[in-house]
Amino acid sequence: MPTPAGWYPDPEDHSTVRWWNGIGWTSWRAEGADATPPPHGGDPRTVATVVPTVDRERRHTLRTVLLAVLTLLLVLGVVGAFGATRRATSPLPGSSTSPTAYGSPSPATPDLALDDATRTLTLADEVVVRMPAEPMAAPVPAPGVELFEDARYSDSEIHPGWYVVALVGLLDDVFVTPDDPAATSRLVGERALALFYDDVPAGLEPSTGPLGTLPPERAALWTVEVPIEEEDVPTTSATVRVAVIALEDGRQVALISDVADDTPADAAAAIQGMWDGVELR
Repeated sequence: MPTPAGWYPDPEDHSTVRWWNGIGWTSWRAEGADATPPPHGGDPRTVATVVPTVDRERRHTLRTVLLAVLTLLLVLGVVGAFGATRRATSPLPGSSTSPTAYGSPSPATPDLALDDATRTLTLADEVVVRMPAEPMAAPVPAPGVELFEDARYSDSEIHPGWYVVALVGLLDDVFVTPDDPAATSRLVGERALALFYDDVPAGLEPSTGPLGTLPPERAALWTVEVPIEEEDVPTTSATVRVAVIALEDGRQVALISDVADDTPADAAAAIQGMWDGVELR
């Protein structure tokens, strides 16, 4: 009885099945016997008898040789890749430093980068400020740092317990009004007043305007003069300034200063230099 058409183990490759059209083997192959039959029962023009044993052995030997060659090439490729990596991570002749290994990430730029020599503070690689005196890192026991996510501050004592203060940093998100640096400056200014002074006088008249020549949609300056009535110091007033600058990623930077009217000339000039030298990259 002739064998009916169907998928049967391929006599040439036992990992697949081959279509038997009832007369002979066709060129149709599949992965399993449950595969869909080929159209028209297979092409009768591709009928092939079972390959003779000698031919099968010859083809099997050829496949074995090819697999061995491919395996050797793969091993050589892996060894070459490791060699290339080792060469890439080794110092170059005459070089004092080693190059970065291929694929290793570049060092992340810190949000607050301080140059100790010049006291220049770069924030998020967008805003550059020169601190007026030796800067210190927050958190510190200085009023105003509560407003920041991260900040640097500097101060100069002008009377016992009285300081000229400057703070610069990234604002905490809770104080940020998105896309509105002027609104943020007003909120931060009011909070700063409450932190700087135990009793904020009534009737203060703060003003909001541009910060130098920076674009008004990116930066705003809030200013208020505070009368001082203290018997133990000759100070009669202080000026509180708050500038807010919007970064490209939506965060906001703030600069805050509190300067008394009898601040020594050098300290006052340093504070003013901070305000005059703000740069937006």
